[in-house]
Amino acid sequence: MVCLFFLSAKHCKTLTPSVAGQSLKLPCFTSFGSNCYFGCARGFSMKGKGVASCSILSESGSVSWKTNEFSCESK
Repeated sequence: MVCLFFLSAKHCKTLTPSVAGQSLKLPCFTSFGSNCYFGCARGFSMKGKGVASCSILSESGSVSWKTNEFSCESK
């Protein structure tokens, strides 16, 4: 007897910069466990750490991006 199990990979939604002056460094993979990095456009400097991690939400078992607080401030 052969048992087959199919596991579907968990993916977070596609990230996009949310504020003027922010950029997203590519490649940015959406699979569980991936990290994506934000940067700032020319003329802006980053304050904080621009990292987003695709992580499991403990209460629902779904995945979502967890980000550190950061901002891009004009010079």
